[in-house]
Formats: sequence, structure tokens, C-alpha cells
Amino acid sequence: MDERNDISQALRAIMWAQLFLHIDFKLGSLDVLPQWAGWILLYQAIRLLTPHLRDIGLLAPLCALLGAEAAVRWASALPLLSTLLTPLLGTGGLLWPVSLLFSAAGIYFNFQFFTDMARLAERTFPDCGHGKALRRWRDGLTCGMTALFLCGYLPLPGWIVLLLTGAVIAATLFLVLALADLRRDYDQQAPDEADPAV
Repeated sequence: MDERNDISQALRAIMWAQLFLHIDFKLGSLDVLPQWAGWILLYQAIRLLTPHLRDIGLLAPLCALLGAEAAVRWASALPLLSTLLTPLLGTGGLLWPVSLLFSAAGIYFNFQFFTDMARLAERTFPDCGHGKALRRWRDGLTCGMTALFLCGYLPLPGWIVLLLTGAVIAATLFLVLALADLRRDYDQQAPDEADPAV
């Protein structure tokens, strides 16, 4: 069934995307889990899900824009481009206010995207609690991301930032586990007939 295959592939892409979006692993100044790769995976997932969940397609342009901004930030860490881009994108740089808007847009995208995924889970498995789990970890991740965003502008002790970072990583892992549960159940118990897109 096309819907079952599309949603299974999309869920796998979303799970991998969370790794790239919320886990930083650097070699020197280079991020080897670049956020732009996560945005590409989310864009692919949106394309797969749009025929089955109409509203999620509205997030595709924002996803592409956030991916482009993440690619520019990633490129600014490369030695050849850092001298050019850091004065523009760094704190107090010419494009710093735009960077703030992108951070807020990323938080909004995260919240809306997982709201739509919870709707999909509740449509397919109304009695399994997948939608509730996705909403719970969506809320935790959104709160953690917002708090970390604000930490950049408030004089807070380092241990608070470390605690919030741990909370974001934990919420991300639990969200990935909730997505894995949904994917497993969808693969095993998908309806014989595709539901109409909602």
C-alpha cells in the first residue's frame, strides 16, 4: 500500500532528522552532524506525507528556508568562509536580527510539525496513545528549545544551560522512541484501505 510505505519512510526520515537537528558533534569547528541535513530529511518526509496529511505540506517552504539558513551557518564555520560570514551572522553582526527570526521560526516549525504528526497517529491508531506521547515530547522539546534560545540572552549560570541541554537531548530521544513505536505499529497494523487525507 502506497500510504503505508510513504508513512513508514517518512517516519524513518523524521527520526534521523532529530539526530542532526538536536545533537551537536564537532571535529574542531566543523559540525559533522549538520542541521541542514536534518532539514533535508524533514523536507523529504513532508513530501511523502503531504498526500496523506494535507496541512503538513504548508510547512514545506519554511522547512526549505530553515535548511538554507542552517547550511549558511554551517558554511560559516569552514575556514575559507568564516572570515566573511562570522561578522554577518555572529552576535551583533549585520544579519543577527535575521538569525533570531530563524531561531524562532525553527521552534514554531518543530511545534507545528509534531502537532501534525500527532494528528496522523491519532487518525491511524485512535486508542494506542501515540498522539498523546508525541504531544508530550513535542511540548518538552519545544519548552527546552525555547529556554535554550533565551539562555543566549540572559546571564544564567553554566549549570542551568547544561541542565537545559540535557533536557532537550532527553526529550529528543523520547520523541524518537515515540516515532519508532508509531512506525512499528503502522508497519504491523496499517489499515487495508488508505484513509483519506486530513
